[in-house]
Amino acid sequence: MRERRQLRLAKMQMTLARIARREAMGALADALEEERKSDDLAQRSTDMAQGYGARRDARSGAQLRALRLMAGGLAEMARDAQRARDDARQQADWQVEALATAENKLQRMEELAGEARRKLARAEAAREASRSGGGAMARKLQTSNSNT
Repeated sequence: MRERRQLRLAKMQMTLARIARREAMGALADALEEERKSDDLAQRSTDMAQGYGARRDARSGAQLRALRLMAGGLAEMARDAQRARDDARQQADWQVEALATAENKLQRMEELAGEARRKLARAEAAREASRSGGGAMARKLQTSNSNT
């Protein structure tokens, strides 16, 4: 029966759409977590670089140079973390779009499945009506022929 096949197909597509939505939600959560971690690392590295850069307790040129190198390394780490944060933000934006697409597709699949269910119900009702109605018509014809 064609209506049953259409309903099975619609249910399978709906399942795939749900999986795609779940994956998009997970990817979005991952991107947001990565953005948060990178932002935290950038902030801590910046604070530490400023702390090392402001130190005035060096007693020799070598110590001063070591403090400057440490501050420079931390500043570079902060810039790298900021770039990673910006990349994660772009990824999160893309994942928001992917999630919206997945949500829209799932909604369409749910509508198609609903329509397939309605078509199947109508087809089954029509078949049942033809079975019960056809039998009544045959009995009516048979009764009318025996009266003549």
